[in-house]
Amino acid sequence: MSAFARTRSLRHRRAGGIALAMGLLLTMQATAGDAARSRYSSLAEKDCATAPVAEEEEGRGSSSLCPGLAGYRLRLEEGDTRISIDVVAPTGQATPLDFPSVVGGGFSSLGDIAEWRFPAVGSRAPQALIVRLDISENPERTEVVTSYLVVSRLGPGKPCVTAKIAPGKGQNEAARKAADAAPAAPCLRPKA
Repeated sequence: MSAFARTRSLRHRRAGGIALAMGLLLTMQATAGDAARSRYSSLAEKDCATAPVAEEEEGRGSSSLCPGLAGYRLRLEEGDTRISIDVVAPTGQATPLDFPSVVGGGFSSLGDIAEWRFPAVGSRAPQALIVRLDISENPERTEVVTSYLVVSRLGPGKPCVTAKIAPGKGQNEAARKAADAAPAAPCLRPKA
């Protein structure tokens, strides 16, 4: 076989291999496209701006405004060593999620990452939010914390907390599953 024929044969095999790889990639993307997807934003102090605090709240807490996705922002509200989030919609409307009343009233802190869940098809707007909330549930041992994943729906209707996922094996997957069901899930009610 001549050098020209070998080179031509290799090119055809390479082209065939590339075509096969592209076909597999497109098939995998189509299959993966059937599932909701996640994107992330930061809740770290360095990535958030100090926000003004209401006059009646001055001296009792702090507020930070963190960038979100798709026009959403997250306002972190901290007071009495407890933290919550207000979801600020693209319209500017802020809705408090009220973590101390709905999730747990102990001393708390947030993880540094917000996970935004988007539907597989259709809307470019996120449908749910997942954040890590560490809560000290025992007032006698405040150094012991339980790390929950809190799932909140962003629409339809007002944002609200729809699930509190306890720590354990599969916690992240359970939170994503709850987030994907959040648009149809009822809001958790404040604890008595």
